Amino acid sequence: MSGYRHILVALNLDEDCKPILDKALQRAEIDQATLTLLHVNIQLNQLYTNMISMDLTQLKEQLTERSEMLFDQIMAGVDYPKLNHQVICGDLPESILTAAKELEVDLIIAGHHHDFWGYFHNTAKKILNQAPCDLLIVPV
Repeated sequence: MSGYRHILVALNLDEDCKPILDKALQRAEIDQATLTLLHVNIQLNQLYTNMISMDLTQLKEQLTERSEMLFDQIMAGVDYPKLNHQVICGDLPESILTAAKELEVDLIIAGHHHDFWGYFHNTAKKILNQAPCDLLIVPV
């Protein structure tokens, strides 16, 4: 098998993203692959459906700006030439799968928390069932 050409890394942009990013950088350096970091902001209108009627555009813009700022901080410490990043808004598993298909990646790297809530809402399982490529889950 030849190495990976394009790796998509789903990051939460918190302190738990460091081991995921480190693993992704190791893999990308070995294969000289393009590395795309992806952060998905939750689609706010899904959280508030039928509860309140308001325009969430400004809040969405603020979340995107904050995510971009956090990405800038993370990327300031990374020296890798084939590095891209994206901030999108949507459903987490669906957004990761869509990005993987659009970018034609051959590896998705994501983290997984081993906690109580992880058993009820397991994004990794959803991605695993529909991933168009290899999937590496890093425990955090």
